[in-house]
Amino acid sequence: MNKKSVQVKAPAKINLTLNIEEKRADGYHNVDMIMQAVDLYDIITVTPNDSGDITISCNVQGVPLNESNLVHKAAVGFFEMNPELFNGVHIDIEKHIPMQAGLAGGSTDCAAALLGLNFAYGEPLMIDELMIIGAKLGADVPFCFNGATAYATGIGTTLEKINDMPGCHIILIKPEINVSTKEAYQKSDARTKFYPRASIKMISAIKSEDFDGVCDALHNDFQQILKIDEVEEIVENLKGAGARNACMSGSGPSVFGLFNDKSVAVRAFDKLKSKYNNIFICNPIKSGCEIVLDE
Repeated sequence: MNKKSVQVKAPAKINLTLNIEEKRADGYHNVDMIMQAVDLYDIITVTPNDSGDITISCNVQGVPLNESNLVHKAAVGFFEMNPELFNGVHIDIEKHIPMQAGLAGGSTDCAAALLGLNFAYGEPLMIDELMIIGAKLGADVPFCFNGATAYATGIGTTLEKINDMPGCHIILIKPEINVSTKEAYQKSDARTKFYPRASIKMISAIKSEDFDGVCDALHNDFQQILKIDEVEEIVENLKGAGARNACMSGSGPSVFGLFNDKSVAVRAFDKLKSKYNNIFICNPIKSGCEIVLDE
C-alpha cells in the first residue's frame, strides 16, 4: 500500500449553458447544461496515518474542518466501502477556487479527495465506483473526475463527453457577495418565463470549433432569474474590456468572460484586477482531477 502523501489537482468548472427544468418528486431539479473544466486548481493532499481519525486542514479561513465538509464526507464514503483499510487519514485542502462561487469548488475537492484516497490505499475501487460515492454527495462531483467538456442532464450526474471547447482565454471574477443555491432554485420554481435549451446551439458551435458561436450560445437560467446587479455589472465590465461575451456560472455569483486573443485578455485582467479581489485568468482544459505524480 502507498503510505506516502498523495497530491491531487482539483480544477474549477464553469457552465457554458445552464437550463433548469422541472422539479422532481425527490426534491431535486432536472437540468440541461454544458460544463467546462478550467485550469484554476485547488490542491488536495491525502496522508494516511495511524490516528484512527479523519482530520482536515485548509489554508483559507471559513472552510469547515469537520463532518460537514464534502471532503470529510468523501473519506467516510470511501472507508465505508473499504473498512479494512481505515487506520486514520489527514486531508489538506489548499484552496485557490473561491468558495460559494458557482465554480464547483467543494465538489471538485470532494472528487479529488476520493481520487487521492483511492490512489493512497492501492486503488481498491474503480473510477465508476468513486463516481457513485461522489454523486451521493453532490451533483457536480461526477463531472469533476473527468472534467473536460461535458453535457449534463438529469440532476447533473448523467454525463456525456462532447468535443473539446475551442481554445480560448477566460477571465473569472467572483464578486464580494454570496448566493444561496437553495434560494436560487426556489426562485426558479416561481418563474413564469422558460428559456429554450441552450445546449443545442452550444454543442453545434463546439462541434464546428466556432468560437463566436460558443460565445453567442452562452446562457444561464439563474442569471436571468436572479438578476443580480453585481453580476450584470461584471458582465458589462468584461465586455467593455474586450470579452466576446460573458456569463454567470452555476447559481453564481461568479462571472466568466471569453477572449480569443491572449493579449486582449491580459490587458482586460490588468484593467479589472484593481476593481475585483477575486479575479483569475485561465483556460479550458481537457481533463478533470489529476494525481500529481513525483518526477
